[in-house]
Amino acid sequence: MRFSMPNYLKYLYSLFILFAVCVSNASAAYDPNLFSKVTAGVNHTCAVTLKGGVKCWGFNTYGQLGDNSTKTRLVPTALPDLTSGIADVSAGSFHTCALTTGGAVLCWGANYKGQLGEAPPVSPEMPPKGVRTKPGAVTSLTSGIKALASGDSFNCVLTTAGAVKCWGRNNNGQLGNGTQVDSFTPVQVTGLTSGITSISLGSDHACAITASGAAKCWGTNINGVLGYNPPVSRAFEATPVSVINFASGTAALSAGYSFGCAVTNAGGVQCWGYNNHGQKGTGAPIGTQSPFPVIIPGLANIKAITTGGGHGCAINANNGVQCWGYNDEGQVGDNSKVDRFEVKQVVGLTSGITTLASGWKHTCAITDKSKLYCWGNNDNGQIGNNSRKYISSLVPALIRDPANSAVINLLLLN
Repeated sequence: MRFSMPNYLKYLYSLFILFAVCVSNASAAYDPNLFSKVTAGVNHTCAVTLKGGVKCWGFNTYGQLGDNSTKTRLVPTALPDLTSGIADVSAGSFHTCALTTGGAVLCWGANYKGQLGEAPPVSPEMPPKGVRTKPGAVTSLTSGIKALASGDSFNCVLTTAGAVKCWGRNNNGQLGNGTQVDSFTPVQVTGLTSGITSISLGSDHACAITASGAAKCWGTNINGVLGYNPPVSRAFEATPVSVINFASGTAALSAGYSFGCAVTNAGGVQCWGYNNHGQKGTGAPIGTQSPFPVIIPGLANIKAITTGGGHGCAINANNGVQCWGYNDEGQVGDNSKVDRFEVKQVVGLTSGITTLASGWKHTCAITDKSKLYCWGNNDNGQIGNNSRKYISSLVPALIRDPANSAVINLLLLN
């Protein structure tokens, strides 16, 4: 017997097929689970989508996820106010800032030291409460910014003219303007008015690279984190000082929470500062700290570097990831919780990596296919793998929003 479909069912079926094909093609062109940039804070993470939107996840008590709530998120959660037009994003300890494609800066989260670019509260108990749960403009930075970095409670920007300006907490001279006075308006870093090519911020210190390849740092100098050796021991420097061994030839630099590392033009890596968990990657015993940069064996032809609370990671010549240092939550990514005094290969990431970011005890990487992987501490969902047990991941986990993934997978079946 021959079956004949009624005309109205044929019509509805045709519409369904047409809709499925169109949406499927669109989803093939844009997957909301693909990212171009990633940043990691103490216990939250944010990333920029391929459409220039921002998604954040993890701890959110201070509104640092920017989704107009204070609810912890276990998976990448879109910011309703930032769906496009974002070039980069930077996470501090409990705040976040974004750089627009037009060169403006937006910030959200905790503001107790003016790190959001507006006056902080007189006290935490008085309005304003010291938090902002959605992005707001830094009013003096509406254009002309090409790079952004965040520390514990302060931020710095690199202007298109090559100058560095900072704002927020300044108890250790981390704003670099020769004072210890907090400022909610960006101030000029002394001596860095032009010719700067990149910036990086640690917890309470900052570093920059000049056009001639010199490395400069300022702020707290605990454990020699600034990488210089003054005649008399100094707790901080409120203006930039030169890093030993790096008067020239600095290709990249990363300021960690208590140590720093730099990549030479030849692709080698040298680190300085605290070494209680093997941050220097030399195999040296715990407790050795020094302002003098030392070479990390086993790292050659390095393309990028990142430093976190007590661990470091680098992209090597094969575009794979190697990490070292503090590893109590698996942030080194070698499927262990053993501190690593020498560099280790991150499990599964032997090639194809383009971007790295380190938080306090977690790490993230983006592949050349724009896929995002994170590993390490997950006590507040900062890994983003939807683990409701808040269990650390000792190896990289692919990060995807389950809701988005389900929709895309269903459509791609057609």
